[in-house]
Amino acid sequence: MGKLADYLVTDEHDVTFFIPEYSKFSSSRTNGTKLAKIIRMKDLTINFDDMMKGFDLFGPNTFSGRLGIEDMFVEICDSVLERRHELDSLKNYNFDLVLTNSVEYCGIGLAKYIGIKNQIMYFYILCHIDKKLGVTQPISYVPVVLDNKNSPKMNFLDRINNFYAYLQTVFALYRHEWKMTQLFKKHLGSNFPSISSLLSDTNLCFINGNEFLDAARPILHKTVYIGGLGLEDPKPLQEPYKSLMEKGQKGVIMLSLGTIAPTTFIKQSLKEEIFEAFSEFSDYHFIMKIDKNDEISRGLAAKFENIDVSDWLPQKDILAHTRLKLFIVHGGYNSLIESATRGVPVIVLPLFADQFRNAKNAEYRGFGYYLDKFSLGKESMKKALDTVLSNPSYKNSAIRLSHLIKDKPFTSEETFLRWTRFVAEHGILPELHVEALI
Repeated sequence: MGKLADYLVTDEHDVTFFIPEYSKFSSSRTNGTKLAKIIRMKDLTINFDDMMKGFDLFGPNTFSGRLGIEDMFVEICDSVLERRHELDSLKNYNFDLVLTNSVEYCGIGLAKYIGIKNQIMYFYILCHIDKKLGVTQPISYVPVVLDNKNSPKMNFLDRINNFYAYLQTVFALYRHEWKMTQLFKKHLGSNFPSISSLLSDTNLCFINGNEFLDAARPILHKTVYIGGLGLEDPKPLQEPYKSLMEKGQKGVIMLSLGTIAPTTFIKQSLKEEIFEAFSEFSDYHFIMKIDKNDEISRGLAAKFENIDVSDWLPQKDILAHTRLKLFIVHGGYNSLIESATRGVPVIVLPLFADQFRNAKNAEYRGFGYYLDKFSLGKESMKKALDTVLSNPSYKNSAIRLSHLIKDKPFTSEETFLRWTRFVAEHGILPELHVEALI
């Protein structure tokens, strides 16, 4: 969202970025935006990070756990609405347009409270709330997004499982929407419209996806893919990373599990197996991103000559380096599209939410190997490494994807800015609304 804000500012828009600080990541200096005006709501009573400490990323992904996370977002929104008077000054800004994130629905209701009718939504993945937009989801070949290990190629049993996941998703969707609607009615009166109606009125849907990386599926006229936006040209590596990339006779392999999967959550016995698996590929050098306070991983890395660890990595620049042979990643969409754009094959270790679906898409497109977290160990890691490193088809598929993504007729940045200008100029676009939702 910060990148989107910066692009709008450079396109001569006056941008205000509202950040409710319920996580340490949202309390950082800029939180991604360097140019937009930032309005923060500090010291919320709900702390996302404390709640996530009890979430076992390597444990089973239960439906009740998913509902619990959604309820946490309702609580966070409740704490924001308790202090809604801090946003009253925004009503005088006369905004032409609002861009909201679709992870949860609080922003949609807040936009209505402030009085902004013209709305664009930014989706981290299309299928998240597609039913409320009128998007058809044929469950025989379109995998449900959350905690679902199906690929577009499904046998009969896979389709049964996908249908079950679909029913769970519909239930969770309506439940979360109903709770959010009741929350806004509690704070703003019984006449406040339903979240469902506000979702249906969305003029445009920006999708953090790419048509060549995602599996093909039906979309709407108002669906616009902008995945990969903000992927800057690589910069020359500085020390110590420059020297690290020269290690390894056959090249370098990078591992990163993202920002919300701390390596301190990984059991020591499992870390030992992973490091032992790496040590047996002595012709390659491994670079791992770990937490600042992960002394166990630091100690383990010191025992092996072909492993280095760091609490920060210039991931985008390393992905563009010619000596990087493989990226071991958790399955966050941004990391996968960065890898595909740079032509780097991946081993994907999905942990929760959409990461399973993303991993299966990488496997489906031929540039990724799906490594199940429940079978993770020394032997499974060795098998994954040996498979990708010894089979040139993974690299070839990654290179083809890279060419397709880079050669699209319009860049993600151009598409984003042109469509935003269009919606800002023309306002509400009933011509793009599906008849079933009118």
